[in-house]
Amino acid sequence: MKTKKTIKPKTKVTKKKTVKKKDKVGRKLFDGKDKKIVLAKLEQAFSLGCTDGEACGQADISVDALYRYERKNEKFRKRKVILKEKLILAARNTVAQTIQEKEIGENSKGVPTQRAGEMSKWYLERKKKNEFAPHSTVDTKIKTEELSEEKQKAIMERIKKWD
Repeated sequence: MKTKKTIKPKTKVTKKKTVKKKDKVGRKLFDGKDKKIVLAKLEQAFSLGCTDGEACGQADISVDALYRYERKNEKFRKRKVILKEKLILAARNTVAQTIQEKEIGENSKGVPTQRAGEMSKWYLERKKKNEFAPHSTVDTKIKTEELSEEKQKAIMERIKKWD
């Protein structure tokens, strides 16, 4: 019986090659613009109550770039929500201060100003709609009567002619 011999190839010992790290492929964050400047512009826009699209227009970046950044930075996403509420809080504060305004003078006796009265009315119309908002009522009574057989037949004939 014949036996088969396996011949192993001779291996040479060579130096290990160092593998280069691949450069990141794709679009750069914020389209290559300076991160600090872009974030400052975004924060300014969000503090004015701008939408994501408006803020990105102000910062001159794409909306997708903003969303990619938000995915990587949870802290920024939370800050954005707070900044968007900032203008609403300032407006609410202004309304409250205006409502609390008092006339100043010798004979005024701390009476609220006319502007304070108007602002109070405006505020209550929006916050307590059921009590203070202007209402309009509509009378919805509809007069109905039963159709006689003759009228029913006449209507049915018109419908048949119409088809």
